[in-house]
Amino acid sequence: MRFTRRLVVIVAVLIQAGAAQQSTQEKHVKEIAAEQTPEAIEASPFCQEVRASKQAFFHQSKIDPATLEPDLPELMRRSDEVVLAGNWIHTVSAISPSGHEAITYYDVLVLRSWKGSHQAGDVLTFGLPNGHVRCAHDPDLPGVTDIDYGNWEPTNYSGMVLLFLRKDSSGLIEGYRLTGGKGTQGIFKISIHWPDDGRLLPRTSFDVLKTPLGDCFHSGVDASACTLGYVWPTNLHHSKDFPECRDPGIQVEHAQGCAALMQRSDYRVTVRDAMLKKYDGVPVSSFLREVQSVADSVAPMHEAGSSKQQ
Repeated sequence: MRFTRRLVVIVAVLIQAGAAQQSTQEKHVKEIAAEQTPEAIEASPFCQEVRASKQAFFHQSKIDPATLEPDLPELMRRSDEVVLAGNWIHTVSAISPSGHEAITYYDVLVLRSWKGSHQAGDVLTFGLPNGHVRCAHDPDLPGVTDIDYGNWEPTNYSGMVLLFLRKDSSGLIEGYRLTGGKGTQGIFKISIHWPDDGRLLPRTSFDVLKTPLGDCFHSGVDASACTLGYVWPTNLHHSKDFPECRDPGIQVEHAQGCAALMQRSDYRVTVRDAMLKKYDGVPVSSFLREVQSVADSVAPMHEAGSSKQQ
């Protein structure tokens, strides 16, 4: 018995150590930006093509319909992470690991998880094959990878998104990419109509705090402002004494509060994916129920049970 208990303890410690090591291996925008020095970008094959063209260089990627997943269950099955995420915290354009594409990376705060290792309050980083980098010192010679927008939702989003992600092994993305369509399929934007007099944004950003969107606002903006200068500055500044900066548990509470709002709200889902167009315009609360149903049917029973508690 004593030996068995000791073995159980050792195994548990090893599992925890492995999980910790795995989490430290995940690169966020800060680490990616630090590696992507001007010299590294300049030396990439992508920028060599830019210089050879001697003009603004646009590499447009067409989306092959054959690479798109046919339905939500298949998208769920092929994903490593399925999460509801807040507005992006930090972003940076960089060269792909293969050296042939310009990629944009996003840090987002997880609000709710159905599949994978990330939980509410965690920062998750994913990349999209759509980016803009400076090759050479001449500002008139940009290098751009551009997705054919005909059947893909651009990501100039402001608000929450539901993401289906998988680890990339093709050299396209460092870390997580969208699951289908060679990194283009698996993003569902939640269209937020800010409670104001018809303008795009409230009178001041802080007016949002007085609305049900307060938790969602905190989950993105506070997380960004607590790491001011992380990539690029913002007009908000939270000192290290700001409660959200001192206590990560507060961000978890904001994430859970925002996720709870999405479960009962009538904000609409925006979809440009030709295969999953039927979800375009449905209330986010209905869509999240559909995602939960798919998670329950696809995942093992213990995973499905844990997903309900996120």
